[in-house]
Amino acid sequence: MTACLIRALAHDIRVYGETPFLHAAANNTTAIGLDESLDFELRKHTKFRTFRTP
Repeated sequence: MTACLIRALAHDIRVYGETPFLHAAANNTTAIGLDESLDFELRKHTKFRTFRTP
């Protein structure tokens, strides 16, 4: 059911001429595997940083 929803949303995004994308942490291999099973592909590695104020 979830896969059908994601595929439908990705299709609608493409219809509008946009590129659908998902984010997953590099060490979250489960999410990456799910994304790949839904025909998403790795396009870019992004570093996320957090900052704390004193």
